[in-house]
Amino acid sequence: MKESLCWLCRNPSRVSCEKCTVTACTSGHMNAHFSDIEGKEKRCRPIRVENLPEVGNCLIATRSIKAGEVILQESPALISPSLVSTSVCLDCLNTWQGSALCSRCGFPVCSTECEEGTHHQQECGILSELPTRPTFLQEERKNPAMALVGVIRFLQLDGDLADRVASLMDHVDDIQANPDLSNMWEGTAVHSLVHQLPNSKYTKQEVLRAVGVLHTNSVAGMGKGHALYPTFRAQVDIPEGEEITTQYLTPLIGTMARRQKIRKNWFFDCTCRRCSDSQELGTFLSGVVCRQCQGT
Repeated sequence: MKESLCWLCRNPSRVSCEKCTVTACTSGHMNAHFSDIEGKEKRCRPIRVENLPEVGNCLIATRSIKAGEVILQESPALISPSLVSTSVCLDCLNTWQGSALCSRCGFPVCSTECEEGTHHQQECGILSELPTRPTFLQEERKNPAMALVGVIRFLQLDGDLADRVASLMDHVDDIQANPDLSNMWEGTAVHSLVHQLPNSKYTKQEVLRAVGVLHTNSVAGMGKGHALYPTFRAQVDIPEGEEITTQYLTPLIGTMARRQKIRKNWFFDCTCRRCSDSQELGTFLSGVVCRQCQGT
């Protein structure tokens, strides 16, 4: 008899769902099997995690999913500025207006209220201990110091939440094998939080793990403040047992440029139907027009 494996981490199961066939290794992982949006009925997520060759961790449909159906919706593990971000308020994440800095850590905030906000308090104490305060300009397109916020918030996760994100891929080996990425994160996150921070409790590998998880798994959100629930909805019918995929980049980018960017940012070669079709599913988006006959 085949051993039942946890839907989330693939370890041997000890708990079974009363509503479906999914099993889990702990009550915490079983709780993660249910949607957890406040004010909404808890429902079984129609997914399980598997590790496939050349793909890594991915989601598999545990039942047939209809087009338009919500596959996954939940509160995020953390909300922060992106790893490559312009200057934003560290509490409400609104665009920084250039007029206020936190009196303790020197990072951008909107007001005294945001300086005292619960979200900013996650990293304020640590940032305030750094011996050198970064400079922030309202017109800059990105500021490397903003990446420290997400890394610190990630490193402070604990309990069931930390256990759940432990299964996320980080591609640290790929980051370290890329001189540009390795030097960038060594010179910013690792230098600040491991070497500069007095009596730092963080190691180089922990910081790079945080960078890797955020780099690989973050989703850009559109929402007001922290009232944000990432929602993934099926665009087509998905049969039971099929891998659930998502769109990483706009389809208006041609295959060659799109695959190069996916390889650079997410460290894999996409083999979806569109990337595998020389005609890009009949769109000929990367086609070259003949000057004589106007054919592609």
